[in-house]
Amino acid sequence: MILVVADTTPLRYLVEIGYEHLLPRLFTKVWIPSAVAGEMRRQRTPAVVRNWAEQLPSWIEVRKIEGSPSEPELAGLDRGEWEAIELARAIHANLLLIDERTGARMARAIRFHFDRRDAGTPREDEFSRDPGSVRPGAGAGSQGSGKPWQ
Repeated sequence: MILVVADTTPLRYLVEIGYEHLLPRLFTKVWIPSAVAGEMRRQRTPAVVRNWAEQLPSWIEVRKIEGSPSEPELAGLDRGEWEAIELARAIHANLLLIDERTGARMARAIRFHFDRRDAGTPREDEFSRDPGSVRPGAGAGSQGSGKPWQ
């Protein structure tokens, strides 16, 4: 099983554009730290995201991260980011969905290396060019609908 942890922004924008259904097609489960779940439920978050986060699908697993960052390098990140990195370390994740280059650099600085892609959410052209390019062996989708993997 591919172990995947998501930070707030990649998950939030997939929900906003109606493509969150791609994740369970690619991965059995996506883990998120409780800070990410909380960020998605904030009042200033778009209603579609808040509503989705209030009743998370069964393929989302929320884990509580206790205390503060274990590495000083992570202290400069927002709570959702450093919790996502800590959770990825704790479960030995293969992939971290994170949009911040700073967060990915910090993860590398503490010698935590992700499997192949460690720099964030794939760009739209990566989805449309070749669905298999998002992650080797992640799964195949239909290209016939005009929308990637729908």
